Amino acid sequence: MAHRRRYLTDRDIARIKALAAQVSPANPTPPILDDLDAPIRVGACLPGHEAYAGAHVAIPWNGAVILGWALTRQARERRRLPSA
Repeated sequence: MAHRRRYLTDRDIARIKALAAQVSPANPTPPILDDLDAPIRVGACLPGHEAYAGAHVAIPWNGAVILGWALTRQARERRRLPSA
């Protein structure tokens, strides 16, 4: 994953690895991480299920497939708004 670290913080990478570690036949698609420091959404699934996800990036890792989607400009702007 080191070659894709342009925007990923160490914290993001740790959370992505933990997400991928949750993938199992009983939990084939854990909840998507949409609150990373990087301007992306990341999910994970079992191999063979990535074709249905519509992800921009699919990277096999440790028995799972890590999926990535770029955020839209509107979603990036919403992240920048202060929480109420």
